[in-house]
Amino acid sequence: MSSVFCLLSAKVSQPEPEGIIKSLQGKVAKELSWLSGAEEKAGGDEAAIRQIIEEQTAASNRHDAQVWCKDFAEDAEFTNPFGMVFQGRRAIEKRHAEIFSGMFHEIRETVSVRRVRFLRPDVAIVATDSEVTNYQSLPPAIASSVTDGVFYSCATQTFVKDNGRWRIVARQDVWILKPPLARGK
Repeated sequence: MSSVFCLLSAKVSQPEPEGIIKSLQGKVAKELSWLSGAEEKAGGDEAAIRQIIEEQTAASNRHDAQVWCKDFAEDAEFTNPFGMVFQGRRAIEKRHAEIFSGMFHEIRETVSVRRVRFLRPDVAIVATDSEVTNYQSLPPAIASSVTDGVFYSCATQTFVKDNGRWRIVARQDVWILKPPLARGK
């Protein structure tokens, strides 16, 4: 019993509150340094994806199907606004060469990135909004919805990073029947 009494009466040293705070600050700083490194990496990846979108837009304005398609994966899938599905980069490029030499021969396109969302460090979903002018003609279903010579579309693209390079593995375009005012444009 006396040994229990000695244990109970012994002064238990507890760290000072300042020591606890400093210890926690160190642990938090360590965690945040890892997180900021991840954010910097994601920032670089987002910049790379945005660069691809910029290059693709420039290619669209030059009517260059080969450059427009260069960042699609070999086995990519592209779904146009009418639900036509094109499998593989070659098929996507062939269809865009037809479009760029036809009704979109002189288009001007502006594209804005609405959102880049990383599902994993190597997978991103990218939502864009586009405005197209200077087209030669439009299919009747679209032409009837166009006012002031501008038609609007949005795209959702899935990017995958493979061997350090971002590739588009899937894209789906949708025509918007009126300007996307709700999105702040």
